[in-house]
Amino acid sequence: MEVESSICLSDLVPALRWSRPQQVAEALGDPRLPAGWWHSLPLPKALGMTGLDWICERLARLASSRWDHLPLSDLLPALTVHHIDPALPGWPDATRTAITGLGGWQRLRRLSPQ
Repeated sequence: MEVESSICLSDLVPALRWSRPQQVAEALGDPRLPAGWWHSLPLPKALGMTGLDWICERLARLASSRWDHLPLSDLLPALTVHHIDPALPGWPDATRTAITGLGGWQRLRRLSPQ
Protein backbone atom coordinates (compact mmCIF):
# COMPACT_ATOMS: atom_id res chain seq x y z
CA MET A 1 0.00 0.00 0.00
CA GLU A 2 1.38 3.36 -1.01
CA VAL A 3 0.55 6.35 1.18
CA GLU A 4 0.68 9.85 -0.24
CA SER A 5 2.82 12.33 1.65
CA SER A 6 0.93 14.97 3.62
CA ILE A 7 3.98 17.24 3.90
CA CYS A 8 3.20 20.83 2.93
CA LEU A 9 5.66 23.43 1.69
CA SER A 10 5.59 25.17 5.08
CA ASP A 11 6.88 21.93 6.67
CA LEU A 12 10.03 22.23 4.56
CA VAL A 13 10.30 26.03 4.67
CA PRO A 14 9.47 27.17 8.24
CA ALA A 15 9.79 30.85 7.28
CA LEU A 16 6.43 30.45 5.56
CA ARG A 17 4.90 29.98 9.03
CA TRP A 18 6.51 33.14 10.46
CA SER A 19 5.65 35.39 7.54
CA ARG A 20 2.58 37.50 7.08
CA PRO A 21 0.13 35.59 4.87
CA GLN A 22 -0.35 38.59 2.55
CA GLN A 23 3.38 38.75 1.79
CA VAL A 24 3.59 35.04 1.08
CA ALA A 25 0.47 35.15 -1.08
CA GLU A 26 2.06 37.83 -3.26
CA ALA A 27 4.79 35.39 -4.26
CA LEU A 28 3.07 32.01 -3.98
CA GLY A 29 -0.49 32.85 -4.96
CA ASP A 30 -1.84 31.18 -8.09
CA PRO A 31 -5.40 30.66 -9.34
CA ARG A 32 -4.73 26.93 -9.76
CA LEU A 33 -4.14 26.57 -6.02
CA PRO A 34 -6.33 27.29 -2.99
CA ALA A 35 -5.54 30.29 -0.78
CA GLY A 36 -2.83 29.49 1.76
CA TRP A 37 -1.98 26.27 -0.07
CA TRP A 38 1.55 26.23 1.37
CA HIS A 39 0.04 25.36 4.79
CA SER A 40 -2.64 22.92 3.72
CA LEU A 41 -2.02 21.31 0.34
CA PRO A 42 0.27 18.27 0.27
CA LEU A 43 3.39 19.10 -1.69
CA PRO A 44 2.92 16.32 -4.27
CA LYS A 45 -0.48 17.81 -5.21
CA ALA A 46 0.93 21.34 -5.45
CA LEU A 47 3.81 20.08 -7.60
CA GLY A 48 1.36 18.25 -9.83
CA MET A 49 -0.66 21.41 -10.37
CA THR A 50 2.14 23.91 -10.90
CA GLY A 51 5.35 21.98 -11.49
CA LEU A 52 8.65 21.97 -9.65
CA ASP A 53 10.17 24.85 -11.61
CA TRP A 54 7.23 27.14 -10.77
CA ILE A 55 7.43 26.43 -7.02
CA CYS A 56 11.23 26.74 -6.94
CA GLU A 57 11.20 30.02 -8.87
CA ARG A 58 8.50 31.53 -6.65
CA LEU A 59 10.18 30.35 -3.48
CA ALA A 60 13.52 31.79 -4.62
CA ARG A 61 11.82 35.10 -5.41
CA LEU A 62 10.20 35.14 -1.97
CA ALA A 63 13.50 34.28 -0.26
CA SER A 64 15.39 37.05 -2.01
CA SER A 65 12.68 39.67 -1.45
CA ARG A 66 11.51 38.88 2.12
CA TRP A 67 14.11 36.67 3.78
CA ASP A 68 17.33 37.92 2.23
CA HIS A 69 18.91 38.30 5.69
CA LEU A 70 18.45 34.65 6.75
CA PRO A 71 21.02 31.91 6.15
CA LEU A 72 19.85 29.34 3.62
CA SER A 73 19.98 26.68 6.34
CA ASP A 74 17.38 28.65 8.35
CA LEU A 75 15.11 28.84 5.30
CA LEU A 76 15.56 25.17 4.42
CA PRO A 77 16.58 23.33 7.60
CA ALA A 78 16.87 20.05 5.68
CA LEU A 79 20.08 21.47 4.20
CA THR A 80 21.77 20.97 7.57
CA VAL A 81 21.09 17.25 7.76
CA HIS A 82 21.59 16.25 4.14
CA HIS A 83 25.12 16.02 2.88
CA ILE A 84 25.25 17.14 -0.71
CA ASP A 85 28.41 16.43 -2.59
CA PRO A 86 28.61 18.53 -5.75
CA ALA A 87 31.35 16.22 -7.04
CA LEU A 88 28.75 13.48 -7.48
CA PRO A 89 28.06 12.42 -11.05
CA GLY A 90 24.96 14.04 -12.48
CA TRP A 91 25.57 17.52 -11.09
CA PRO A 92 25.93 20.04 -13.94
CA ASP A 93 29.39 21.55 -14.33
CA ALA A 94 27.97 25.05 -13.84
CA THR A 95 26.52 24.01 -10.46
CA ARG A 96 29.76 22.41 -9.30
CA THR A 97 31.71 25.50 -10.39
CA ALA A 98 29.29 27.88 -8.64
CA ILE A 99 29.36 25.94 -5.35
CA THR A 100 33.14 25.66 -5.44
CA GLY A 101 33.44 29.38 -6.24
CA LEU A 102 31.30 30.25 -3.22
CA GLY A 103 33.57 28.27 -0.91
CA GLY A 104 31.94 24.85 -0.94
CA TRP A 105 28.68 23.37 0.24
CA GLN A 106 29.31 24.06 3.96
CA ARG A 107 29.82 27.76 3.32
CA LEU A 108 26.91 27.97 0.88
CA ARG A 109 24.50 26.75 3.55
CA ARG A 110 25.50 29.69 5.79
CA LEU A 111 25.01 32.33 3.09
CA SER A 112 21.81 34.31 2.82
CA PRO A 113 19.76 34.68 -0.35
CA GLN A 114 21.13 38.21 -0.59
